[in-house]
Amino acid sequence: MNLPNDINVSECTNAFIWKGVDDIVYIKNKPGIYIELETHKEAFETIKQVCDGQCCGLVVDLVGIHGITKASRDYSGSKEHLDYVSGAALLISNPVTKILGNFFMGLNKPNFPTQLFTDIDQAEKWLKTIPKVNV
Repeated sequence: MNLPNDINVSECTNAFIWKGVDDIVYIKNKPGIYIELETHKEAFETIKQVCDGQCCGLVVDLVGIHGITKASRDYSGSKEHLDYVSGAALLISNPVTKILGNFFMGLNKPNFPTQLFTDIDQAEKWLKTIPKVNV
């Protein structure tokens, strides 16, 4: 997933985050990162700002991630996310990111629909089918 040139992109410690069309928020993680709870919370605060307080679907690019702590995985599945996340499409491109995605979904059952994708167009199409309701 490439960074857009024509819209505002927010940067936090581990990722670039922006809102595209149809209330979809994109998270492009920086290469080689290991996601820890502190930086995950920072990214979520950025997501909430980018969402303007609205519930949005997320496209999360897992390419280049080296791992994620248990505390961060637990935080991803927390009810706190329900006000801002209608669903998450996790983009994978190789066996390593597929393992990370499956590991995340297997250990931490998110409170919102979550699915793995290799194609961003399919991910966006799927997210558009999920109702966006602020709790």
